[in-house]
Amino acid sequence: MKCWVIVTPDGEKLTWWETWQARLSRRFPKVNKDGMIWLDGKPYVPDPNRYVREYYHPRKYLGLIRKEDVFQYWIQNEPDAIQFDKSLTPGSIGITGDTIAQYAKSQHLRRLVEPETNWLLIGFICLIIGIMAGAIGYSVGIQQGIGR
Repeated sequence: MKCWVIVTPDGEKLTWWETWQARLSRRFPKVNKDGMIWLDGKPYVPDPNRYVREYYHPRKYLGLIRKEDVFQYWIQNEPDAIQFDKSLTPGSIGITGDTIAQYAKSQHLRRLVEPETNWLLIGFICLIIGIMAGAIGYSVGIQQGIGR
């Protein structure tokens, strides 16, 4: 799915999502023959090299299928797309080592890293497996004549 995003000077984001409804109703802006997209009445140039790609596995398909979302960002009234630097070096983002060490010791990070175990779900799955094993054992015993 594609998403065109224009960032205004106020920090607000104007977004256009490519959904199947938007494609059928022709509401999602397409690239014209000149290679431009008209968003909010102004031309913008998409650049596939500057796409931001996000991959995910939807639960709808039990996580077996890998989907991709493609985002393109522009600053309002500037036709050239925003370049996101993929090669970050230590210290280039302005966070010191003390800040990182303090955050690493915090409880907030531990809660994010260590997921809570859902004991109720584990117990329910064990119960279902036990019932199925008992039913299979009972049916085998009846077929062999042991349960009489």
